Amino acid sequence: MKTSKHRFVYYYLPAIVYAVGIFVLSSIPGLAPPVVGFRFSDKFYHFLEFFGFGFVLLRAFANSDSTLLSSRSLESTAVLGSLYALSDELHQYFVPNREMEFWDFLADAVGILTVCLIWWGFRRLKKNPGGLEKR
Repeated sequence: MKTSKHRFVYYYLPAIVYAVGIFVLSSIPGLAPPVVGFRFSDKFYHFLEFFGFGFVLLRAFANSDSTLLSSRSLESTAVLGSLYALSDELHQYFVPNREMEFWDFLADAVGILTVCLIWWGFRRLKKNPGGLEKR
């Protein structure tokens, strides 16, 4: 069994550092992602950023000492991750040359929910190695 200090460093710290990183990037006035040459590429970056955040957040919740968080890690990640995405967009409203956009929030939330869906699918497969169709 891991000690509380090891658990914090291994599970919780990555989620905290990731959240702080998102906040710092969102605080840079006029920051724009590199253009990759397809329409809505900025939404793709939002999706990727919050897909990563969703992963470290879900990993932290799934390994939490709190029975409530660990037993409801998917729901906790979906709700709290989406709320953080919303707060990130609200924060950008106050940053010069940045905008608060509903579609950015939606891309963020889809990134979080995609991680949850993948995690759920793997968990189902682990419980039922024969496939998802069997009940």
